[in-house]
Amino acid sequence: MSFAQIKGQDLAITTLKKCLLDKRFASGYLFSGPSGVGKSLAAKNFAKAINCLEQNLDACDKCISCQKIDKNNHPDIHFLENDEFNSIKIDEVRSLQKDLN
Repeated sequence: MSFAQIKGQDLAITTLKKCLLDKRFASGYLFSGPSGVGKSLAAKNFAKAINCLEQNLDACDKCISCQKIDKNNHPDIHFLENDEFNSIKIDEVRSLQKDLN
């Protein structure tokens, strides 16, 4: 999946690509908005582009890093997703903190 396949998020994708071009990244990113606009897709693709071994402005989807992120098996990438009540459980946050330490 590439940034080009994410529709309707031109400003957000441009901002993320600028970070990749400048090689300047914030310590965290918040992807917010209504359901179905591509937040998870954009976040995952951004993580792939940052960690891609090809080092382009997009993910190659072929290197081992991109493949591990696609399979949610990359040791440096963690995703928290909200539940049906639109919240993240404290146990999930604690588990993530433990993994990060």
